[in-house]
Amino acid sequence: MTALVVFIVVAALTGIALLSAKSPLRQVTREQFLQQLAKFLEGQLNPHSQEGYENCFKITFAYDGEDCVFEDLEQKGFKDKVYAGYLKIKTPNKLTLTFTEKKHSLKIRSDIFLASEISTQAVEKRVRLQVPEYLKDLNVTANDPAMANELFEDKKVAGVLKKMKNVNDRGYAFLSLGIIDGIVTLEFHEQNNFKPNLASLRADMASIEDYLGDMVIIVRKLNQLLKQ
Repeated sequence: MTALVVFIVVAALTGIALLSAKSPLRQVTREQFLQQLAKFLEGQLNPHSQEGYENCFKITFAYDGEDCVFEDLEQKGFKDKVYAGYLKIKTPNKLTLTFTEKKHSLKIRSDIFLASEISTQAVEKRVRLQVPEYLKDLNVTANDPAMANELFEDKKVAGVLKKMKNVNDRGYAFLSLGIIDGIVTLEFHEQNNFKPNLASLRADMASIEDYLGDMVIIVRKLNQLLKQ
């Protein structure tokens, strides 16, 4: 019995010591993580070349035959610097489809809806954006309502959109995914309570392939719609 008690105490102390020790993952710097991610993706890591993107980086790589880029951006916050990651896949499609908070985007939605609803070639044939029920608490805008409607009807695409939905601290829904001029973009947030987030990506680098797989579903559908 004494030996058992000693074993339990030693095991408990060992566990505490391991938990208290600094994880190797936490010691990896931002630059080291990006170097490791570039190697994992078999891509090229470079500083961001656009003006105004100081201390920002991007990794260009190919995945499943698609041209992809991961951007790691440093931005100015209210007090400290904040960081965000953006995973992007470019398509030849020109669809713009955005999902934002309803409360702050009513004017923008009105402008885009009027521009996209009325065709200069066929005014009499108007198409309204049919927002699915699971996106009703978001402000959804599209420059091509007909194409957006077909995208929403795809069950696999719907599954991806549902997975990327978040609710912020004020109780407003938002989506981490959007499409701008045919570029499918997924944001990795600095806040750990949103999905996806940078902390989870740094802890499990291979998880980026799951997100890429989800994005490719949308990319394939966009390519299919473009050929119709």
